[in-house]
Order: sequence, then structure tokens, then C-alpha cells
Amino acid sequence: VDTLESKNQLRAWGQEYVARVLQQSGVGNVQSSVQSGEPYDISFVKLGHMEYGAVHCTVEDGHPSVTLSAKQWQCAAQNRQRYHVFVVQAACSPEVSVTQLTDPCALVSSGKWPCTVTFSPQCKG
Repeated sequence: VDTLESKNQLRAWGQEYVARVLQQSGVGNVQSSVQSGEPYDISFVKLGHMEYGAVHCTVEDGHPSVTLSAKQWQCAAQNRQRYHVFVVQAACSPEVSVTQLTDPCALVSSGKWPCTVTFSPQCKG
């Protein structure tokens, strides 16, 4: 994926795919917000609570490098178990899969984060 337009199309595809997966799993009020300026790409209601997610998408099979902005890390730190990173692998193919990483701050601080982190988080327990 080389051009900005291609990256934006891939990102939009990934957000739509994750929204469909979430809806099929029974969560409610799934909202996808492409280029919203919010520190999340998707919001949804699960067990009566608002939850948030950042979507990272790759056409390759495997975990991509995940870059979260300072605003995203702040949102993750504030929402803990209610903030997720959705990693879409092999996007736009029949082998597409989604990995949901809940509470990125806890995963990074415990060494269980499976992706390359390109921003050092400032998370407080």
C-alpha cells in the first residue's frame, strides 16, 4: 500500500470490517469514524458500557507495526479494559482475520504486546 489514498482506503476497509465483526458478535451501537479527530476509530456499547477501538490494518499476514498517537495512549490509559486495538491482518482477502488487543497499556507494560510499538506510551496504572 503505497499512496496516501490507498492507505486511507485500506483503513476505511479495515474499520468497516471490524464494525461488521463487532455487530456479528452482538455488541450494540457500533460507530465507525473515519478521520474524526477522536482518539479512536470505532466506538460501541458492550454490556451497557461505551468502549473504544483503534483499527490497524495490513494486507500482509502477521502483526503490523502499530503506531498510537499520544491522544490514543491517553484514551487507552483512561479507559483501560474499555480500549481496544483491532489488528486486521490479510485485509481485502479471503484469509482476513482480526486480533483484538484489550487494554494496550497493560499489555505493553507486562511485555505481552504482540506488535511493534512505535510510540513509547505514558500509561499510569
